[in-house]
Amino acid sequence: MPRFVFPQIIPEFLVFRQSLVGIFVFGVAILFLQSKVMLYVGYGMRAARPALYIVGFKIMRDFFPVGVGFGEFASYISTTYNSPIYTRYGIQEVSGLNYETHYAYVSDTYWPYIFGQLGVLGTISYLIALYYTFKNVVKKIGNTRGKLTAAIALISYMIFACFAESLLTNSDIIIYALTLSYYLNIDGENI
Repeated sequence: MPRFVFPQIIPEFLVFRQSLVGIFVFGVAILFLQSKVMLYVGYGMRAARPALYIVGFKIMRDFFPVGVGFGEFASYISTTYNSPIYTRYGIQEVSGLNYETHYAYVSDTYWPYIFGQLGVLGTISYLIALYYTFKNVVKKIGNTRGKLTAAIALISYMIFACFAESLLTNSDIIIYALTLSYYLNIDGENI
């Protein structure tokens, strides 16, 4: 009697299912974080983090579809070389985004860095790259529930942490990359 072989669609279904779980978790996180978001928005242009988000969205609109370019907004290099974007949008005197405070909070959040500099096209490309990274992680780990859950939790945390810090551009990312590589290589396989 011939052995039944599952069609090739099963791994794709697992990736789709995990993507749906990720979207659900994202929705629940937004629901719980709504009060925190409203607090940030309430500060408006007087505080660095909301100012970066507000101006980042304005930049996406004004410089549609490509943004202002690398090193022009929400990064240390943008202040080092005196990007005119801060003056153009009136945030050059916001505490943490000015010379007196040594630009302490200019790279405080990650997402304005992406959508302000890269615009709509770059942000969509970036999100697609994140999706394929996630998809490859799920494919590599397979259906091992513990490893898969840990990897999804780690990736989800990394994405959500970027709303409040520049996790992917500071030294903390090394710890997360090493942890993720542990889950990807837990059986001693070569990646």
